Amino acid sequence: MFIDKEKGVTSFDVIRQLKRTGLIGKKKIGHAGTLDPIATGLMIIALGEATKLLEFLIGADKVYRTSCEFGSVSDTYDADGEVVSYLDDLGAKVEDVSREEIEKKFEDHFLGKISQVPPKYSAKKVDGKRAYDLARAGKDFE
Repeated sequence: MFIDKEKGVTSFDVIRQLKRTGLIGKKKIGHAGTLDPIATGLMIIALGEATKLLEFLIGADKVYRTSCEFGSVSDTYDADGEVVSYLDDLGAKVEDVSREEIEKKFEDHFLGKISQVPPKYSAKKVDGKRAYDLARAGKDFE
């Protein structure tokens, strides 16, 4: 089953809503990855015995589509945060950056297999709690 998760809804909210409807009729329900509450997108839901197959989907290739505002950085590294700096603050202008330079940065940093440290405002769990919950509560963590 595929669900188009809306902004502001957690992945667990989606599962809880499905269970409450009674339409599913299955005791076991799971999904192939957590999306941050501000993210929208496709959630893959498995029911009953199909939940055993989720382990094969979680590590599968993914494609992300996003929109962004070049030249600004927010305190949460996402659209919900307050913009804390602009490229203009560094003496450069977004208009001065060519399409080729942008494409080169994407090729160098975002294509292929990459490793990254998730931002503090992410759905990654730290000691059993979501990083974004800890960050929004003002907790200090790695």
